[in-house]
Amino acid sequence: MDPNTGNILKITSKYDGYDPDMRPEPNAVSAERQLRASGEIYLGFPDVPPSINFLDALDIILKDGVGSPFSAKEIDALYVMYSRRNSKPCRAWVITLRGIPPLPVSIPPGASREIAEQVWGYNHIRTVINDETGKILLMTNWPQPDNIQK
Repeated sequence: MDPNTGNILKITSKYDGYDPDMRPEPNAVSAERQLRASGEIYLGFPDVPPSINFLDALDIILKDGVGSPFSAKEIDALYVMYSRRNSKPCRAWVITLRGIPPLPVSIPPGASREIAEQVWGYNHIRTVINDETGKILLMTNWPQPDNIQK
């Protein structure tokens, strides 16, 4: 919670057990570099409360997204001002489900099999939901752990 406004900034649920397929998240510098390279920018925190509450955002993922909050070992959620590839910034929930059952992998011709064959690279999904419309803007498994960066 923001101590000045009382608004939600982040919700985190961490797994206390051991899962050999869960790798540590990248540090903030690496994560930001990866996101900026893909055209994503977090511009700060909105100055108004979310229109869609956190539980409704999870329902959107269940209905229209990939992965299930019920099977995730960890959930990280941010309520941010979000922009992608010079789009108009919008309020958004950015929710990462970590430790979900691995997602199916299709490898495009010419892509690096080294990364694609790492199942743990596909056992998390980050979903960006527009807080005003309730529509999913993006689903991705980036950023990746630092130990697979080239």
